Amino acid sequence: MGSTSKTDALTTGSFSAALNALLPKNRQTAFLVAYSGGVDSHVLLHLCVAAGLPVRAAHVHHGLQAQADGWVRHCQSVCDALGVELSVRYVDARPNPGESPEAAARAARYAALDEALHAGEALLLAQHKNDQAETVMLQLLRGAGAAGLSAMPERSATRCGNMMLRPLLGFTRQQIESYAQSRHLQWIDDPSNQDTRYRRNALRRQVMPQIEEHFPQAVNALANVAAQQQQNRELLDELARIDLADCTAAQPRQLRVSRLRKLSLHRRFNVLRYWLHSQHTRPNRDCIEQIERSVLEAAEDSAPVVGWNGFEARRFDDGLYLLGSDETEPVHEVYDWRAEETLLISPLNMQIEIADNIPGGLDRTLLRQPLQLRFRRGGEIIRPQGRAHHQPLKKLFQQAQVPPWRRQRIPLLYHGDELLAVVGYCLSADHCVAQDETGWALRLVEATNNGAAD
Repeated sequence: MGSTSKTDALTTGSFSAALNALLPKNRQTAFLVAYSGGVDSHVLLHLCVAAGLPVRAAHVHHGLQAQADGWVRHCQSVCDALGVELSVRYVDARPNPGESPEAAARAARYAALDEALHAGEALLLAQHKNDQAETVMLQLLRGAGAAGLSAMPERSATRCGNMMLRPLLGFTRQQIESYAQSRHLQWIDDPSNQDTRYRRNALRRQVMPQIEEHFPQAVNALANVAAQQQQNRELLDELARIDLADCTAAQPRQLRVSRLRKLSLHRRFNVLRYWLHSQHTRPNRDCIEQIERSVLEAAEDSAPVVGWNGFEARRFDDGLYLLGSDETEPVHEVYDWRAEETLLISPLNMQIEIADNIPGGLDRTLLRQPLQLRFRRGGEIIRPQGRAHHQPLKKLFQQAQVPPWRRQRIPLLYHGDELLAVVGYCLSADHCVAQDETGWALRLVEATNNGAAD
């Protein structure tokens, strides 16, 4: 794994060689170091400066420790001495109900680092070979497969698409600490790292020393397992990309159930894993298996749902949908609106705008009337253009194959008790001008921060 041998000392030269092996050829790259103030990230930042790299640092203030403000001052002092710009990001890392503190802090940290990145910068993380060995052990004890046992990749991408690199994965904790001590670096010791109630700390401080006593090469062996499983994962990902091309639906974040069902059980699990990871969510194995059982194998007229960490997998017709949990919440608000106003519909993060000069559109006299935007309560009827009779909105949505969770999030335009339009779908023929005349309609657009009223 990496370009570093077991006996290489950590020097500016060996670090540069490891980093260059991860970079595209003939590409000028600037770097952002995730700088906690601990020994590993301090050494990484020091090496970047010693190698003459264009580098900035980002420190994430989690607000979980009483010393956090002091750590910011320490990091600023170090960066000032090194001549490095420091960006400090403040986050709320408190876990949600049922979420582990480690997972919550990690998610908040990566989101903050994503925001701190500039276009074209590569994010540098300071995990090393011992961290990799611990990750393999944790994944093994969780019953992970090749994807989990591949642990941390040397090169991947952030959510915003920048490169994310771990150039120290080929070096041990001892090599990093030796570098720091030989250069008299000063760093922070986070007291939470001593707390063996956290699994990684217990593994690091209690379990790994016992293993290494009997298996002195355990760290290297476990790191090699990660490297071998990364090769296996690349093969699995290559197969998943082939299968995904055949299963992808026309809509984003949607797969075709009928195509997925044609795959063998193992290939289906593999393509689901790959697809979900590509959408920046990482449900565990049990969750993916539940999606297979409860969603893919459900009857077409059922409404199965599997939820995890703010995401949901749902089935409608031949579609498997990946949704944010907030995308399925019904909207109950009522919005008064006049044509001269910009109206923000907060639950949708959308605003409405008038589309003018629509053949056969709504009568313009309605623009002088007080109007309302509402959402479904049940029992609504409308006579769409081109239809002779009124129809229940439920039937129209079924004909248009609108998924059930989306139906209660579609704005309905009213004048008094008269339904004028189902925004984005149809206009009421009872309130439209003739087809050889022009009227207006409403459309939804992504919200802007321009002080929209609600």
